[in-house]
Amino acid sequence: MKLFFRTLLVLVMSITFFTSPADAADENTYLNNNGSFTVVYPTGNKSTLATTPSALMKIGEEYIRRTKGRNHHYYRLVEGKDPVYAFTYDVPYTIINLNQPSSLSGNDIDINILLKSSSSPLYSWGHSFKKAEEEYGINALYLMSHAALETGWGKSDIATDKNNLFGFKAYDWDPYNNAAPFANFEDSILYVAKYVKENYLTEGGIYYHGPHLKGMNTRYATDPLWSDKIASIMNRFIPWDCTDCFYTKSDGLYVKKMAGEQKISSEKPWHFFDGVMYQRIGDVFVEQETNRFAAMVEEPFSSLTSDENLYQNATTSDLVFKAVPKDTSPSVYKEADVSSEEITTLEPGTVFVVREETDTMMKLMLQDKTYGWIKKSDTY
Repeated sequence: MKLFFRTLLVLVMSITFFTSPADAADENTYLNNNGSFTVVYPTGNKSTLATTPSALMKIGEEYIRRTKGRNHHYYRLVEGKDPVYAFTYDVPYTIINLNQPSSLSGNDIDINILLKSSSSPLYSWGHSFKKAEEEYGINALYLMSHAALETGWGKSDIATDKNNLFGFKAYDWDPYNNAAPFANFEDSILYVAKYVKENYLTEGGIYYHGPHLKGMNTRYATDPLWSDKIASIMNRFIPWDCTDCFYTKSDGLYVKKMAGEQKISSEKPWHFFDGVMYQRIGDVFVEQETNRFAAMVEEPFSSLTSDENLYQNATTSDLVFKAVPKDTSPSVYKEADVSSEEITTLEPGTVFVVREETDTMMKLMLQDKTYGWIKKSDTY
């Protein structure tokens, strides 16, 4: 009976995958350009993604992409005919669980930023990306790559003038004026990490569509390639190596995480072959290299391989954020005393992390990494 059900599932999946789109006009096309993954827009403009194309993408042929659930289904364009289903593929890093730690230290992040963009203002803030990972259980490599994409490696006007590294609240109709200001880059990183964790990466969050870039792309950005672009930057830092894949050894079942492998069971699924990597997509396992159906996810492996058991899903940080009203520019003082030297003022609406406080004053960090104090009555 199980064998019949599995056979039926394979047939159903095949029928779903091989349904050809009716019209490929005005769509992006994708190419394996001698080993480079290239997207060609309807306007004729081209972009080269930093990741490598699927091994199933033949050089010299053009493809369109249709997304269903977590998966990108590619169809080969054939002149005079309907597009033909070719394979299913996701850009590496687009479907890994972002509720997992990276293998990077703050210094590692800084070194890599210098290697990718030697004049980037993001350099020296590597420890802040790592701090966000430790505070909120959200991947530091993702956070850094997200910031690099949104700000052109920290050089955008919104980053320069408002210390906003993620385009937070930079709504399309007036991005610069809508963008939220922050006291410094670190506060921007920490605040957005908390916001993304709670709203996008935690089940039950108002924008949750899975704890990965593809799920975030549903609501975070209007650009359908947003998740692919961030994944490409991540891949430039650490080439993807089947993160979130499952595999067996002689002593049991393992999962490969960014920070290393983890044994999750002494039992081995009977349908897994040693040395083969498998990905879980919903209720099925597929072979990572070919995306071929391998088996249904059945107990006891259903619970063992769930995101809930593999990755931290709760926000545990006790950091406190405050903001100043949007109609005031309050003073920042050198000491916790309004009679001390006034060292600067904050832009209306500025968000900051409270570093220390007295009965009447709050300490905050400025962009130059010096500290100042603001009156509690000037915040909300």
